[in-house]
Amino acid sequence: MAKKSTPKPLGNILETYIKALGHEDKYLAAKIVNNWDEIVGKAVANNTQELFVENKVLYVKVESSILKHELNFIKSGLIDKINKYLEKNIIQNVVIY
Repeated sequence: MAKKSTPKPLGNILETYIKALGHEDKYLAAKIVNNWDEIVGKAVANNTQELFVENKVLYVKVESSILKHELNFIKSGLIDKINKYLEKNIIQNVVIY
């Protein structure tokens, strides 16, 4: 008797395909941007003007000098939180501007 294969979620299939094409870093960068509020919370996300990843560095633009100071103060924890969310160490630095 033939063994039935278990269906895989479409997200897993797409992620495997993206990795095979060599675009995993771009995919993970988009995942950070699209899920920023889930990663850092609504209060920080609502005060973020711009967010992008380039060469394993996350750039975060915020208007509030207080928020800039707070984010710079917790920068290493933020890097850890992002990498844990992605389940991969992709972000090496965060620049708050």
